[in-house]
Amino acid sequence: MTKTAVSELTTQDQGCRNYYMAAKRKTDETISDVLREAIAESELSFKALERETGVIRQSLMKFATGEHTIRLDAADKLADYFGLEVVKRKAR
Repeated sequence: MTKTAVSELTTQDQGCRNYYMAAKRKTDETISDVLREAIAESELSFKALERETGVIRQSLMKFATGEHTIRLDAADKLADYFGLEVVKRKAR
């Protein structure tokens, strides 16, 4: 699967810069939004996605429904599976 470059949002938090993945078409989407959309568009069952990514099915279900957030390591696995990456944008 090829990587898809995505733009990111930056936020200032006590002088630290945090980078968030967002879809090219919407700069206000968060990493979670992009991952949830990728999960929905894949039309894979949670069981199949668990088998493909190693992310626990219950975590996937709760994340996809917005019931819970997802751990960073699980988000990394999903982003890798769906060919997403965080790209640092030039400073404003």
